[in-house]
Amino acid sequence: MPVKAIGPGRLCIQGAMFAVTLAAASWTSTSAMADDGRMIVAISNSNSVAKSQSADAQGQMKMLAFPFKVRDDGPYRQQELVCARPTPAPVIDLDVGSIYTPGDETHSRVDPKAQEVYLAKMKAVRSYASDVVRMANSFHANGDLEAAACALTWLQDWAKSDALSKLQTRQAYLTSTRVLSGLALGMMQVMPVADQMKDIDVRLIQDWFVRRAEPLIEEVYGDPEDRASNRQNHRYWGGLAVASIGVVTGRKDFLEWGVESYRLGVCEIADNGTLPLELARGKRARQYHNHALAPLILIAEIAESNGIDAYSFCDSAIHRLVRFLMTSVFDESEIEKMTGHKQIPIPKRPGGYYRGDRFAWAEPYRARFPDKAEVFRIDDLKLRRPLYSTNLGGETTTLFVR
Repeated sequence: MPVKAIGPGRLCIQGAMFAVTLAAASWTSTSAMADDGRMIVAISNSNSVAKSQSADAQGQMKMLAFPFKVRDDGPYRQQELVCARPTPAPVIDLDVGSIYTPGDETHSRVDPKAQEVYLAKMKAVRSYASDVVRMANSFHANGDLEAAACALTWLQDWAKSDALSKLQTRQAYLTSTRVLSGLALGMMQVMPVADQMKDIDVRLIQDWFVRRAEPLIEEVYGDPEDRASNRQNHRYWGGLAVASIGVVTGRKDFLEWGVESYRLGVCEIADNGTLPLELARGKRARQYHNHALAPLILIAEIAESNGIDAYSFCDSAIHRLVRFLMTSVFDESEIEKMTGHKQIPIPKRPGGYYRGDRFAWAEPYRARFPDKAEVFRIDDLKLRRPLYSTNLGGETTTLFVR
């Protein structure tokens, strides 16, 4: 989309003018609506274009698009946008370990005591993320301005406190990726309001997201040691967190790193649709194939929205993974033969419905590939919609409706 600078802190986009002044007068965070209803974001300063963007000789910039449409029934400037709900105390330090029994090579046997400790330490972070995402969803689906104001206020309050800045273990970093993915995807949904709340400093929130993403790239997944977590589902969740943050902050380099994480994953998919490192998880192999697929689908959606045909990578390998997983849902015999282990059941809700968070990835996939969804029997899953996953931005049924 053509974008030209027409004055300090102002950009002209297809004849419409959008500008938001941030903490310093030299910085602007610019958001605009694309023709298909998707939001695009860029950050720039008066001296140079942020390194995530590209500028040609005519001064045009490429901006990053969200993977779903956002509300476009504003402006909201005439309305008082305030949040009456107090922000939960920010979690600065996080010190969590694995929930699995030490020495278990399959990482499939849960240590009940370790799990209890893990859940207790994660409770406040998970509750906060869930509430922020649900409030963002409420605005996206229903235009709830108070919910949008609260989502943004809560994000800003945690950003001011530099929440999650003292992660004490590698597991804490790995766990943070799912939280950050959900929060960044939630931030995308309330961006139409973010620009118009006088007490919200968009750059402050964006800078906080950037500070959380940088160590993932440089330290966690940049670790030269040959760790499985650098090549399996943990890396894909890291990729989704960084890609989502890249889009919401205008950092194209973050988006590219996330897409490279996706490429690393899908190019590991075997001809039979399996992911070797997830197949090694014994009785949880099916569970971890599903867990790995979710961030891969979301990264692909983000990539596709930004002109990258990710679904075609490595001979369209992602479709083989979907097919294998769905086959294992309806018939466990093949995966149990491969692993030598009976697979643990997929969690269900009352009435025999599969837990929606386990298959929330299916909504963007079936919306983009309805024919494949039918062939792979996604439509045969017993699910109660809307499907929801905090880690994937909330109600994927609503977000990815086409």
